[in-house]
Amino acid sequence: MGRSAAMSSSLRVLGAEDLASLREHLLRLDHASRRSRFAMPVDDAFLVAYASSLMRPLCFVLGWFDEGTLRAAGELRLIEGRIAEASFSVEPAWRGRGVGSQLFRRLTDEARELGVRRLYMSCLAENVAMQGLARKFAADLVFNAPMVCDLHAEQHRDALVTTSEHSENEKEFATAIMRIGPRWLPLPKRRA
Repeated sequence: MGRSAAMSSSLRVLGAEDLASLREHLLRLDHASRRSRFAMPVDDAFLVAYASSLMRPLCFVLGWFDEGTLRAAGELRLIEGRIAEASFSVEPAWRGRGVGSQLFRRLTDEARELGVRRLYMSCLAENVAMQGLARKFAADLVFNAPMVCDLHAEQHRDALVTTSEHSENEKEFATAIMRIGPRWLPLPKRRA
């Protein structure tokens, strides 16, 4: 990132007053970016509802702004106990500039402060950029992790999907698991 780009960008926690900016950022994502972020095709109505869902307790949202416009977001959702999930969206023109790394570093700091011991990040198996980001932060990658597929399905159960692509994507997950604290916590037992 050049000097002028660095001077015009900022990273900060988003609040309720930033809902419109977050919504606009998500709506600017193209089809491929939306599919990568949510692991399924999503429409504008889904994104509007999703943005509103982030302004709740147990969610921590960071925004990366370029010249005052939100161009990337990082989310930290507490799942249960000391387990959380991290998610990222970066508009295509701002990728490859270290924005994802800035968001990830700040989210892991926040997770640590909240007492999170295990941080998950799910992505499609084809999303090598997110996998590279996870590796950069020394996360372990697990492909086709059933627990994460279950979490993903639960989080998006209300979304209406009119394509068969959704069911195929459930088997295409890569999951990054990152140890945050001094020791691993056991994963919850998977029900048969």
